[in-house]
Amino acid sequence: MPVAAVNADGIVGVMWYDKRDVRGGLGYYVRFATSLDGGETWQPSVRISESPKTFETQAAWPITAGVWHNGGSLSLVFRRYEWIAGGHTAGLAADASGSFHPFWIDNRTGVSQIWTASVLVRGTVAKNGSPDLAELDDLSASTMLELAGCNYERNGNILSCNARLKNTSKESLAGPLRLRVISLRSELGEPKILNADNGQDGTGAVWSFNKDIKPGESSPSKLIRFQILNPQDFRQENHFKSTFVSMDVRVLGQKRKTTDKISVR
Repeated sequence: MPVAAVNADGIVGVMWYDKRDVRGGLGYYVRFATSLDGGETWQPSVRISESPKTFETQAAWPITAGVWHNGGSLSLVFRRYEWIAGGHTAGLAADASGSFHPFWIDNRTGVSQIWTASVLVRGTVAKNGSPDLAELDDLSASTMLELAGCNYERNGNILSCNARLKNTSKESLAGPLRLRVISLRSELGEPKILNADNGQDGTGAVWSFNKDIKPGESSPSKLIRFQILNPQDFRQENHFKSTFVSMDVRVLGQKRKTTDKISVR
């Protein structure tokens, strides 16, 4: 039941019903996440409901019954009258002051009822995620990332790779160029970036390539490093998983401006 809202400052909020904290997965808490760059990257989600919607209550259960003719007999059915997914009720609004107000269903009292809370997000919206990147252009279509010498150290669960940016355009690209992570995933654990130049370890992490790059040429090599936390087996249930890290990135920078010289006689 995902719902989204944007406040007057441009902060994006998303709320949904999430079963990760409910034993056995039968039920849900409400979680909320925000984005400060128009939905390109997301802050870690937080749980905003104090109590879950659960189906393990000791109170009387609501029952619905149905009867119909079935040939020469009558058929009856009795069912628990509750929606495991919470029904069709969920909402999210932002008020004039910028606070978000999620709206959900849970049964903490023994009866499914509507609940809400006020959520205040502290942060500043900026293009590309930060003021120092806001004036840069997206040069992803003009570049290619070249990887070499990739290695995984089982002692410490460290993945490392040498990366270079290649200029595939017909114009020079002015350094520094920034490689910004917009999504980060792993099939084998929780991926953490170890050596981003801006100190971040997940989405929003940035590596800088400081040299100008001429058309067809590549930047000097830069080591990028990850750690896999809580590593899992390659075989998971009936599937074989092998992806240590997958991520989406944008290359941010500026094309070098050229001045045409005109001779007048």
